[in-house]
Amino acid sequence: MATIDTEDRESDAGERSDSRTVEIVVNSRKVAVPKRITRSQILAARNLDPTFDLFRVEDDDEIRIEDDEPFRVKGCEIFVATPSLDPS
Repeated sequence: MATIDTEDRESDAGERSDSRTVEIVVNSRKVAVPKRITRSQILAARNLDPTFDLFRVEDDDEIRIEDDEPFRVKGCEIFVATPSLDPS
């Protein structure tokens, strides 16, 4: 299991593309979200438990979204949210 690279994060605070939306798939359902988004916003867009783990599916890999820093999504990306296995 990989972790999302910081290269995928949107670092240009002056960019205004966050007002545009794209369609992504979260747990087999399409949802329209801003291009610049956080982990918790994706979970909220699908009314999922905010404690769920979130993974971006890329080819045969599931890349864990570790924190709540904003990052950029592209249209048609697939995400999987699952209950956390962390016992704490």
